[in-house]
Amino acid sequence: MLRHINRLYKLWKNQKKHYQSPVQRLLDHWDKNHPLSRSQKQEFTKAQRVGRLRDQPLKPEKHATNWLDQDDIQ
Repeated sequence: MLRHINRLYKLWKNQKKHYQSPVQRLLDHWDKNHPLSRSQKQEFTKAQRVGRLRDQPLKPEKHATNWLDQDDIQ
C-alpha cells in the first residue's frame, strides 16, 4: 500500500516535467499562436467522429433472424 502511495506521489510531483526539445517547444508555441489549417480541421473532426463511435458504439437494431418469426414467408 505504501509503495502505491509513494508511486502516486512521484507521478504527481513529476508531472509535466518531461524533456521537450527546442524544436518541440517551437512547434508548440506555433500551434498556440496560429489557427488550424483547413486540412487540420478536417483531421480534427474525423478524429472526433472516430472517438465518438469508439466510445459510444451504435447498437444494431434487433430483428428476427429466425425464419419462423418472420411474417413475410409465403
